Order: sequence, then structure tokens, then C-alpha cells
Amino acid sequence: MLRAGFIGAGPRARSAHYPAVHRLPEVEMAGICELDEQRMREMSELYAIKHSYSDHRQLLDEVDPDIIYCVMNEKWLLEPAMACVQAGKHLFIEKPPGA
Repeated sequence: MLRAGFIGAGPRARSAHYPAVHRLPEVEMAGICELDEQRMREMSELYAIKHSYSDHRQLLDEVDPDIIYCVMNEKWLLEPAMACVQAGKHLFIEKPPGA
């Protein structure tokens, strides 16, 4: 079973990415990182995500996911994406990195 972590829980993540991953029987939705407490709580409850954080580094360290879905506005993408790469994680980025 693959362990997936999510950074971001905005509209696109909520409408497309979370539901799609939830349908994959071989993937556990293991952790979420989101700055908006309400969005983080809603997604954690809806998808039974056990670990929730406001700091992506804590998600990487404590959950140790196999893959990270980095689904956020491109303005804030670089630092979390680079942290995932440096941690040796497989990374899915919703937008082209050069957007």
C-alpha cells in the first residue's frame, strides 16, 4: 500500500484530486498539510486522513509518505515542492512548475 500526503486543500484539490486518490484501493491517504484550519479539518474528516499539519516539513518527517500531491497556487509551490524532492519523495504537481 502506498502512503500519500497532500499539501493543499483548495477548490481544485477538493473537487478533483482528493476524490480521485480516494478511489484508489492501493493508496492510503495518510496525511494533509493545509494552512486553513477549517479546510484541513473538513478534508481530514471527509477522507479519514489521520495526520494533519500546517507545516509541510512536519508532514514529510512524521508521516513519511511515498508520494506527495502538491496541489496549490503556483505562487507558493516552489518551497514545499523542493522540500519534497530533497526528501526523496515522488511528487505530483497539479500545475506546470513554470506557470
